[in-house]
Amino acid sequence: MMKGVWLWQQNIIDFGADKVIAYLKRAGFTDVFFLTKGLNGKAAFLSGICPHASERDLLRELIDSAHASGIRVHAWFTSASDEHYKSLHPESGRCHFKKGKDKGLISLKNADYLSYLKRIIKEMLLNYSVDGVHLDYIRYNHMLYGWDENDLLAYQKEGADIDLLKRYIEKAFYSDESHEFLFDAYKNGDKTLRAFANARRSDVTSFAQQIYSMIRKDHPKVMLSAAVMPEGAYASHEFSDLHYGQNYEDLSKMCDFLIPMAYSKAYDKTSDWVRSICEETAERDIQTLIGIQAYDNFSSSLLHKDLSALKDTKTMGFCLFREGAFALAFSEDDGITIVNPLDFSLSSFELVYDSYTETISASLPRGGELHLSLNSIPEYIRSFDNNGEICVYFANDK
Repeated sequence: MMKGVWLWQQNIIDFGADKVIAYLKRAGFTDVFFLTKGLNGKAAFLSGICPHASERDLLRELIDSAHASGIRVHAWFTSASDEHYKSLHPESGRCHFKKGKDKGLISLKNADYLSYLKRIIKEMLLNYSVDGVHLDYIRYNHMLYGWDENDLLAYQKEGADIDLLKRYIEKAFYSDESHEFLFDAYKNGDKTLRAFANARRSDVTSFAQQIYSMIRKDHPKVMLSAAVMPEGAYASHEFSDLHYGQNYEDLSKMCDFLIPMAYSKAYDKTSDWVRSICEETAERDIQTLIGIQAYDNFSSSLLHKDLSALKDTKTMGFCLFREGAFALAFSEDDGITIVNPLDFSLSSFELVYDSYTETISASLPRGGELHLSLNSIPEYIRSFDNNGEICVYFANDK
């Protein structure tokens, strides 16, 4: 079973790769998805093409440490969002319906940016022995983005009535009308909305295909994966079709696996919903590693339930978002050890057993470890700071 975690750069900078990998190894993680080029457009390696996130070669440090510990490293790229590139090439931006090219999002049609991104990935693969390449943000972010002249021409060429399409957007997002009518019309075969969705799906698929094909050709042993929005896993996925243009079947043909971001608290869903994502993708024969929420003061009990929901499903495993947002605990011979990689201290803990809870007051500073000698192992562990509960991932395979 794969046990993955998305990993930002900060704790590698602050603690060093050896320390981070050591506690991830003790917690049983098999794979890290390391932010190699993020939203700011800066690389975590010493690129000759784009700016650097650090003076240090963070990717090299991580690979050396991870591989020595038997952990795989996937280079994670926020592919169609790049604030640095957008600042140099404002024309490359993805256009909002009313605000114009207002963010660091890049048009999926922009050939120059795609070439730039491919060169960065190729440079990285030639110089670093990563085990995988993981693409994020290969999607439209909302129906309100994708409205420059080239976008409108593509919708029209696909068969959309542009005036009608604009009226739909005004009604759905700039009036008191619920936008649910869009999804009903799409399901009922509305020609304009079908054309809109098909054109965007084509953009996303083409963008991904060109990157993945390049990697497959030159580096066939590198694992390919993509972070995908969870709505695309639903049996009825009109929301994903219209907003994201991100199709699971398309991407699964290019990738070794997808990672649906099934963040239950963020979507106000239960653990049954997380399980349904596993079941829907399995029914469609789509290989998945399930993205699980472990940030935003997520509770340990919910994390425990979400992970338990994966049992007896056909998923390859899970991937937690993200390292540095939760504490870790693991069983040892005479008890458990808790590690705090967060950027603040923890002040107390609760050990939750089947029939009782034990409270422990103990200060655990950032980067510190706390060992507890115990006669029995709890079901899960809660942690707290002065502002409330902080999630704990408890690696307990009892």
